[in-house]
Amino acid sequence: MSEQQQAISATSAAGTRDEERRALVGRVAATFAAKGYHGGTLESIARESDVDLDALRDHFGDRVAVLLEVLEWHDMQGIPDGYGELTSVLDLYDRMSAEELVEAFLAVARSNADSPGLVQLLSVLTAEAGAPRHPARPALQQRHELLRGIIAQAISARREATGGTTDPLSPEERATAVIATWEGLQTHEALHPRTTDLIALLGHTLRSALELPPRVDTAPDGSDARA
Repeated sequence: MSEQQQAISATSAAGTRDEERRALVGRVAATFAAKGYHGGTLESIARESDVDLDALRDHFGDRVAVLLEVLEWHDMQGIPDGYGELTSVLDLYDRMSAEELVEAFLAVARSNADSPGLVQLLSVLTAEAGAPRHPARPALQQRHELLRGIIAQAISARREATGGTTDPLSPEERATAVIATWEGLQTHEALHPRTTDLIALLGHTLRSALELPPRVDTAPDGSDARA
């Protein structure tokens, strides 16, 4: 076999392996979305998801690696094609206006509401990663830092565009408060389903942080309903 043929064969094999990995992640994610996540071993994940245990071990190695890949898969849903790399995702959000950023985050929140099992997975794994040596801790810290950076940059840009702010918090501090509110609202929704309008509350939090005027909707009686 020539070097060119070997290169083509290697590329084809790598592509097939990537497809198999994505398919496994999709199956596991669909199972968590439908049934929730209740902890367990790699073996129980394979059994619940009806996937081959050896395939999971071969592609991921351990339970935490599978769970982190599922969360990454969920985070990337809704991102336009061509924005799969981290720097490109940052660039995508950086090009959004404040209004567009709010709508993008609300779209994520709606997607989360449709997949409560995946939100449960994030909550459980985040709680586990509170232990300093937990293997998921660095990845979840990076996830927070990425989100905080996106929100803080938007807040900074908005303050610069409007000539300042009366907010005593720095952009980073306000972004941290937004993330904590978002995660708290999701926890509240898990414990008290449909007792509050999570999307409206999150929208208000985001718009307040970005110092945007309340969004005006038309209420059923024809009056203005401000969010």
